[in-house]
Amino acid sequence: MANIAIIDYNAGNTLSVKKACEYLVGEHDFTSFMASGSKITDPVRTVKSVDVIREDGEIITFSICADGFLYNMVRIITGTLIDLNLGRLDKTMTEIIEARDRSGKLLTVGYQNRFRGDALYMKNAWLNAREGLA
Repeated sequence: MANIAIIDYNAGNTLSVKKACEYLVGEHDFTSFMASGSKITDPVRTVKSVDVIREDGEIITFSICADGFLYNMVRIITGTLIDLNLGRLDKTMTEIIEARDRSGKLLTVGYQNRFRGDALYMKNAWLNAREGLA
């Protein structure tokens, strides 16, 4: 399975996002990235690859391939990457994964965005997410 988010943003550093993504690859308990109140009993998933590519200076393509996804998993991972990249979290990606705790305040990127094929376009998600606009 693959899920792709294309994010239009005006801030952040692709290298720090790529570094954080490296910790997602492999078999992990993704409870920290599962929708609150989920009834899923086995949150273990295997992420096979994560790619982050800057296109045209302003577009970031985030692509994740896994054996399955939890509800909102990619949206929560994307929001977490935004917050990590902008220095809004006091934890590392590894600490977040190991916490296995969704009760924290991890950002879920908004859903008003449009789909085209397998791509989810998140307009200005990097800046709007914390302003309540995403």
